[in-house]
Amino acid sequence: MEEKMVTLVCLQSNALAEEIQQLLAESGITSYLRNEYTNRIVGPMCDIGGVRIELAESDLEAATELLQESGLSLAEPEATQVGRISHWGDNLPFLRHRPLEQRLWMITILLILGLGLLSVILYLLS
Repeated sequence: MEEKMVTLVCLQSNALAEEIQQLLAESGITSYLRNEYTNRIVGPMCDIGGVRIELAESDLEAATELLQESGLSLAEPEATQVGRISHWGDNLPFLRHRPLEQRLWMITILLILGLGLLSVILYLLS
């Protein structure tokens, strides 16, 4: 059975995310960076939700304690603006398990289709 992955923290800084991931790895906690490449490319121009450090739910408590012991006090993911944006995307069923790049493409396509449908309706009503 596959273990549930949870977000430890959302960060705007790729360097800090990589530093935290290294700290976790040194303590034997496996973690993954999500959206790191997108944040590196698009992040300086707009807020895309930042880099998310994800790990197994069973490692969450140990990772939190490790970060507190190391002097890194991090806000809960949902307590930050970046975390709220990322969490919002997780609540949409068709976007929940998709990487950020696919989420952006799907939202763009839905907006284009919606605007096209609105244009057709307005044309038919005139």
